[in-house]
Amino acid sequence: MEIKDNSDWEFKLFDCAKNPLMCAWVLCVPCGGDCMQAVTAKVSDPRNRNAACVACLCSFTLFCYGGVFNRHRLSKKLGLKDNIFFNILTAACCESCGNTQEWMETMKRVKGNHELTIVDYIQGKI
Repeated sequence: MEIKDNSDWEFKLFDCAKNPLMCAWVLCVPCGGDCMQAVTAKVSDPRNRNAACVACLCSFTLFCYGGVFNRHRLSKKLGLKDNIFFNILTAACCESCGNTQEWMETMKRVKGNHELTIVDYIQGKI
């Protein structure tokens, strides 16, 4: 995986319509956002056996704070620009778009395809 330090996010916050299934997943599936953050943590940090568990527990138990923590860790792992104020606003006000943005950025940078879904992960395609 090629990491560029301090690069911009390729997908903007409201690009969530580019992967509507994942946006719907966060909105409609109980704990769907927690699951997405666990998968993005695992995919972006495959050597860390605890990455998925930590991300899911943070998101589930700490709510917005956990989302901010997970987004910060993901941006550092992917070499993205990180803005704590924006992370707080995203986690508090626009969780579905934020989680979808994180998902698409991770899948594009690590797997080469932003259109991958959680179904692909469940089926072992990721």
